[in-house]
Amino acid sequence: MGYGVHLCSARTGQGVARLAALLAGMTAAFVGQSGVGKSSLLNTLSPGLDLRVGGLSSKHDRGNHTTNFSSLLLLEGGLRVIDTPGVRELELSDILPEEVGFHFRDFTPYMRQCGYQPCLHADEPMCAVAAAVERGEIHPDRYQSYLRILQELRTSRKAEHG
Repeated sequence: MGYGVHLCSARTGQGVARLAALLAGMTAAFVGQSGVGKSSLLNTLSPGLDLRVGGLSSKHDRGNHTTNFSSLLLLEGGLRVIDTPGVRELELSDILPEEVGFHFRDFTPYMRQCGYQPCLHADEPMCAVAAAVERGEIHPDRYQSYLRILQELRTSRKAEHG
C-alpha cells in the first residue's frame, strides 16, 4: 500500500539499529494498542530512558495502560520520538459512510470502476472493490476492517437521526 514496514524487536534487538538510522533527525510518534511494546522499543533504542513498561492483562488479554500521557523524548543521534498512551478504541467523527472508502488507499485504484456510483463497497452488484478482494488484490482483513467501520458509522448515524 506504499507504507514502509521495518521489522524490529525490543526483546531481541533485531532491526533496532536500522530503525534508529531510519528515524535519525526526524520526529516520530510511536502509536498503537496498549501492550504492543512501544515503550519497550524506545527503551531498546535508548537504554538510559528507563520508561515504565507493562505486560498484558490476564483478565482482559489486552495491554495494560502503562504510558498515561504523550511525551516528546530526545534520544541519541538527534532522534525525537513521541511516546503515546495505548489506543483501545478509535472514534471516527465527521466522516460519512460514503466517505470511508476514500480513507483506504488500497481501494483507490478500484473505486471508480464500480458499476454503481456512489458505491459503499458493501453489498452492491458490480462492485470493483469487492471483486478485487475476491481476486486477492485487496487483503480480506483490510476489507473486513472497512466493513466494520462502515457498519459502525451506519449504526451511529441511525442513532443520531432516529
